Amino acid sequence: MKVIIKYFGLESDHIFAQPTNNYKTENVEVTTMDEVDQHIEKQRDEYGHPFEKNEFNGFQYTSHTGGIKIELYKEPTFKTL
Repeated sequence: MKVIIKYFGLESDHIFAQPTNNYKTENVEVTTMDEVDQHIEKQRDEYGHPFEKNEFNGFQYTSHTGGIKIELYKEPTFKTL
């Protein structure tokens, strides 16, 4: 299974700021989603805070100043001309 992991961080210092800045993207190949969980829980956001599995506002993982979205990779399809 191929997975795309997108890391988001804050762009603003406003009190209601949402993670919108996509600062890193990883394409990984795993056999189970547990491997993805273990990989992400080892990662840190831009300010060194760990990510925790906590679905909030469209993010599957959150930290104090960031969020992660996970998507399954779809192979592109090509038309023949």
